[in-house]
Amino acid sequence: MSTEHLKRIGSPEPDSIKFTNTKGEEINLDYFKDETLWEDIKWRVSELIKKSWTYIRYDIPHIIRNLLVWRRTISRVRYWDYSFLIDIEKLYLRKLLERYEKYDIFVGQEEVARDIRLMIKLIDMMDNAYDENAFVNMRNSHRFVHSSLADKVKADEDCWSYKVMVRDGKIWNLYNLIRKYSLRRMWD
Repeated sequence: MSTEHLKRIGSPEPDSIKFTNTKGEEINLDYFKDETLWEDIKWRVSELIKKSWTYIRYDIPHIIRNLLVWRRTISRVRYWDYSFLIDIEKLYLRKLLERYEKYDIFVGQEEVARDIRLMIKLIDMMDNAYDENAFVNMRNSHRFVHSSLADKVKADEDCWSYKVMVRDGKIWNLYNLIRKYSLRRMWD
């Protein structure tokens, strides 16, 4: 392209035009003429393609599989009740137990698998109704039932509702103890 028309008008030649940013600082346009810019653009585009392919290949199937596995548990969410959290934890523990039984992950995983089985059994016991003929050790019941409630029912220790509360308190306490001491080993 000829610059003759610019000389006739009196405009400066294109090479002598200075470009500035909004702060008034001069911008060096040699960077845009350089080959490194195009190499940089090619590298960024290739990285974007790799990340997109990784997302499509691995993340989307993982998301779909999780939706299929968790759909029943998630569909029963009740925000006013904590029991759906127990259901989520029970399903997670079952999946974790399957993984520990299928693969040799670390030394001592047998104890962790035993703890997981016990936690699943305790969750099942919390979900199941109480049998009236079942034995509940009442000697240390004051540790598991609120003291004001225990005083009201203390006279009648054969009361069915009091035994249910003590049983659930003991199950919950044991579950939390196992969870407290073995949860980190499950995740490591």
